[in-house]
Amino acid sequence: MKRSSAEAPPAGEVATEDASAARTAAVLYLDADTGKGGASRSLLYIVEKLAAAGWRPVVVLLETNAQVEGFRGKGLVSHIVRQIPKFRPADRHNLFSALRYLWHLRRLFGLIPVLRRLIAEHEIRLVHVNHENIALTGLLIARYFGLPCVCHIRTQLTPTLSARLVNRLIARFATAIVPISEPAAEHFAALANRPAASAKMTTIYNPAPDLPDLVRPLPELATPDDRFRILILSNISHNRGIDRVVDVTLALERMNRRDFVFHVCGGLAHTRLMPGTQNTYLDDILARVREHELGDRIRFHGYVAEPLRALASCHALLRLTRLRPSPWGRDIIEAMMVGLPIVTVGTFQGYVEDGRNGFVDATFDADQSAAHLIRLCDDGMLRSAMSEANRKKARAMFDAANRAADVAALYRRIIGRRPA
Repeated sequence: MKRSSAEAPPAGEVATEDASAARTAAVLYLDADTGKGGASRSLLYIVEKLAAAGWRPVVVLLETNAQVEGFRGKGLVSHIVRQIPKFRPADRHNLFSALRYLWHLRRLFGLIPVLRRLIAEHEIRLVHVNHENIALTGLLIARYFGLPCVCHIRTQLTPTLSARLVNRLIARFATAIVPISEPAAEHFAALANRPAASAKMTTIYNPAPDLPDLVRPLPELATPDDRFRILILSNISHNRGIDRVVDVTLALERMNRRDFVFHVCGGLAHTRLMPGTQNTYLDDILARVREHELGDRIRFHGYVAEPLRALASCHALLRLTRLRPSPWGRDIIEAMMVGLPIVTVGTFQGYVEDGRNGFVDATFDADQSAAHLIRLCDDGMLRSAMSEANRKKARAMFDAANRAADVAALYRRIIGRRPA
């Protein structure tokens, strides 16, 4: 999909303030994420660069967000709240989720006075919603205060009736829409089914962090030294295809290759599908691991707070998601930045190009994935070439300063059309 820009000013309209005034504007960021995924970290990298360029970010985070100290440590203005009403359409149970969201909207009565104080104190000019899971709430807040609203699109919603409705509301009422990849933009536009959606969209890649000179490996992942270490860096869910790691390990065993170890780093996603129920997906995987006696070759570490150190501990990244189109995401971005070759499945090669900086199979085949890993293990020159290709491409695509400049340009187009 062609990269588009925010809606242009109507012909003859004169900007109401100059660029220097726009650069000092305050922006209110709403984030209801846990901070354990990529959304909050991407926001941190962006607002850090925007603040350095003269913008004044005011970030509202949940008190349970794992990145709270990161924002504070960077000296960024932030306000901590207990909860922000959110709704993200899922594969099923959307009626229950929608009813729960409507019930939780009553909490806005307590949040509105806090936001009113922040908006007045900092002279907020723009609301930026960091994830579509609070897009509806963010749009309500922006409309209540008469402010323009930018909505980030970070995921591909399953095409249910609820997902179409949410995307259409975003397309209609958001001032600008920021998908993080071309597949995300195309998927959003297809679900929204509104001509105005494409005109409002600006695709801006997620930023990568500034890497220190030396990223220290995590000791628990850097062993054993005599085996090829493969990282899976993802929430544990059926859509993420974590169960496929068992199939690849068994394929390697059939090929008489036991010199591999898989480190799975991530927490179980959606542990309660409905009240009173439990997600047994991880338990089922562990049962297969025990059945085939693979415990020494597939190791589960849970959530890892320092993903860059996890990446630096391994030789390759494996991503066997069932999501389409794929691959793109925080694990791919940071693996490229660190220089890890990537073995994955999908149809999108904007990030990982088959044979250049990794291997991309259109459909999952355990034997084929195993063959790719064997080739990377046995061919050090290929591994080095892919590593360098990844670093070079990541610097071009995910540089935080450049991506922040893209966001700033979008803000200036919006704020420059509105009176102070």
